[in-house]
Amino acid sequence: MSSVCLRHQDRPAVSRCKLCLKPVCEECKLETTDGIFCGEECKKKSESQKSTAIQTEIQVMLDKQKQQKGILKNLFGYVTVLIGLFVAGYIAWQYLLPPALKIQIKLLVNNLLKK
Repeated sequence: MSSVCLRHQDRPAVSRCKLCLKPVCEECKLETTDGIFCGEECKKKSESQKSTAIQTEIQVMLDKQKQQKGILKNLFGYVTVLIGLFVAGYIAWQYLLPPALKIQIKLLVNNLLKK
């Protein structure tokens, strides 16, 4: 690295701040598990940004879960309606339609299936 430290112009920079990219010398660098920073202010800003990113990620995951629950709830509603229609159709077929109409419907369906 060919630049010099911003605080110590007589010392070569050994790294750059992860957040503001300012060059820092060995004495000025603040090394953490998250990276190298030029000071406490950049370190705290980075931690705050990381915390905000984590909170945003959690919110996105919660929103996806909510959306998936909504889809399942809608699907369950559709299946319930279809079952209800099937039961109503079965009851109508078995108990409400006259036998002559049932025969005509069966013939019509057989003719349609043969085509």
